[in-house]
Amino acid sequence: MAATKVLYANESEAGKRHELPIEKNTIRASDLAKIQISGGQISTGLRIVDNSLAHTAVGSSRITFLDSQNGRLYYRGYSICGVLGNKTYEEACFCLIWGDFPTPGQARRFQRSLFASLGQLPILIHDVIQKFPRNAAPITMFQGGLAAALAAQSDTIPAFIGKDIYSNDMGVVDASIVRTLATAQLLFAAIYCHRQNQARAEPDPEGSFASNLLLMMHFVDEKTGKPDPKYVRWIEKILLIYADHEMSCATFVFVTAASARSDPLSCYLAAVSALYGIIHGGAVDAAHTMLQRVGDVDGIPRLLAAVKDRKELLYGYGHRIYKARDPRAAELLAILKEVRAETDSDDPLFSVAEEIDRLASEDPFFQERGVRINADFYLNFACKAM
Repeated sequence: MAATKVLYANESEAGKRHELPIEKNTIRASDLAKIQISGGQISTGLRIVDNSLAHTAVGSSRITFLDSQNGRLYYRGYSICGVLGNKTYEEACFCLIWGDFPTPGQARRFQRSLFASLGQLPILIHDVIQKFPRNAAPITMFQGGLAAALAAQSDTIPAFIGKDIYSNDMGVVDASIVRTLATAQLLFAAIYCHRQNQARAEPDPEGSFASNLLLMMHFVDEKTGKPDPKYVRWIEKILLIYADHEMSCATFVFVTAASARSDPLSCYLAAVSALYGIIHGGAVDAAHTMLQRVGDVDGIPRLLAAVKDRKELLYGYGHRIYKARDPRAAELLAILKEVRAETDSDDPLFSVAEEIDRLASEDPFFQERGVRINADFYLNFACKAM
């Protein structure tokens, strides 16, 4: 689509005027590079210095849209609020990957391909995870499991076999996507079971992604031997909430690795390493550890004072992108309240979390800076309650 707006740049020394087309509130770096300034250290035109990429769009996408000003999240144009409770995790994955929600036939084939991939994953994954101390950080087990899966499937590594197998064959790409999803599912279950000192259960050929995840971790109803539908629904909603989040730090790392035409598992391994950063996905654990350190509501004023003095970070609060409330946080809180009501879960730290949220939401220090609660604040509570 042709640009409707133009940015004019006047070059004072040469007396030139440059036109830079504006599309979707962005200008292209390649257009800026056409401006040559004599005597500069860089001979290929102007560059932009943006050390944190805070003002740089690294690409355009039709997959996910994050409306930061209004606190809304869309998957392929569908609001996350409309997806939750109406679509399965597999349907959302299909939509994110291939452009729209599947037909019933496509959904069945996708579910079966995920189950088939589970059965084809190497036993080496389990062997490697078993070598980890049970109290090791789960993320390290996840990284080790991904490396093990990759080691057992060396024919999927382009550099190792000396062939670029992903650039021109979408069938290979699609199969690798399914295999990567199945690998993550297996690892979640295997790591949980290892930490609980129990063997992983076998999945159900007709089970959904969420249902099989619970089944493999032994979260089943004693009477039916199958996962409780309530738990399946809760886990599915959590998976949907975290299915995608635009160009996050981890996604950027994945895309950067993929630009070198690495295999999907290698890209995923790189992304996971970024994801567990303490101000990224690792904030889920950091927030809970922070709450344990606070202990009770009496410790909250000390924490907030330390945050204001820049001596502490308020994990689970604030977001690099959202200027309004994180829409995922409200959905997670709704799930958490439902879980607590159904399971009689009573985590004393939840009252601490609620009071922090209340005080911070009324404090001008946080409100003037647009620092509001994000999804990471409540995720750990939801998982623990289940």
